[in-house]
Amino acid sequence: MNNDGTLSELADVYFSAADLQTELIGKNRENLKQCKIKRDRKEEMRVKRLLCVLYKQKRELLETANYLKNYYKLSGYHPVQRAVGFA
Repeated sequence: MNNDGTLSELADVYFSAADLQTELIGKNRENLKQCKIKRDRKEEMRVKRLLCVLYKQKRELLETANYLKNYYKLSGYHPVQRAVGFA
């Protein structure tokens, strides 16, 4: 991984990962529908647990992305500012 990126760019990576989670959630919701139609309770419970994990991961990704995106707004520090008296 390249360490030259800004926090905003890193936040974009997290947002992209959240988009991937959204796709996985959609696919597994379709699987859940099929399990209900087939009345496969064991598979239905497995998919429900997986969906819970995927939703939690997505929330954490979005939370981290928003934190990184707004880090300098929240801290009162701006990366362009220079410390006075330090060389």
